Amino acid sequence: MSKSHRRGIRKFQAAGYEYAPDPDWEWLADFHTIYAQTMERVGASDDFRFTLDYFERLRDTLREHVSLWMLEVDGVLAMGSIVTECGGTVQGLCGAMNHEFHKEIPHIGTYDAEVQWALSRRAQNYFFDGAAYESLRRFKAGMTEHRPVAVSARIVIDPVEFGRQCASWERAAGRSVSHADEFFPPLPPARGEPRG
Repeated sequence: MSKSHRRGIRKFQAAGYEYAPDPDWEWLADFHTIYAQTMERVGASDDFRFTLDYFERLRDTLREHVSLWMLEVDGVLAMGSIVTECGGTVQGLCGAMNHEFHKEIPHIGTYDAEVQWALSRRAQNYFFDGAAYESLRRFKAGMTEHRPVAVSARIVIDPVEFGRQCASWERAAGRSVSHADEFFPPLPPARGEPRG
C-alpha cells in the first residue's frame, strides 16, 4: 500500500470516524443524493448515473448479499457505499462522498474499513477495480501491488425475468436492448437522449 494511503488510514482512524453498514437502509435516499453529486463532480458517463429505483431494486433483489455503508457526521451523510458479498468475495460496488467533506475525510479509510469487515467474515477476496476515470484508477492502484486480471461475464439465470426486465427497459427507453457485450443492466436513457 502506498505511504499516502497508510497516512490516510491512520488519519481516518485517529479522527474516530464510524463507517459501518446501515442495516435498515435508512440512509439510502441521502446516499443517492451524494452519489449523484459525486458522479456529477467526476464527470462520470451515463453508465454510472444510477437512479434511486436502481439502488432500491439492488437492495430488494440481492437481500443479504448487499449492504449500504455510511459515515454520518453531525447528522449529515458524509460518505456512503454499496457493498456486495457473495462466495467469499466482497466488492465495494458504488461509492459516494458528500462534496462538503470531500477534502476533510480521507476516503481510503472507508476502503480499509470494508477490507477489515471482509476479513472478519473470512472473505478470500476484496474487489475494488472498475474505476470509471483515471484518477480513481490511480487511487485504487495505490492500495496494493497485486494486479489480477479482472474479467466479468453476463450470465442469465432466469431467462423469463431477464426478458421481463429488458421489455420494461425497452418501453421506458423507446428502443431495443442491445445483447452485445455492453454495460448491463440497461439504464433508462439520459435526459435529452433520443428515444429511438
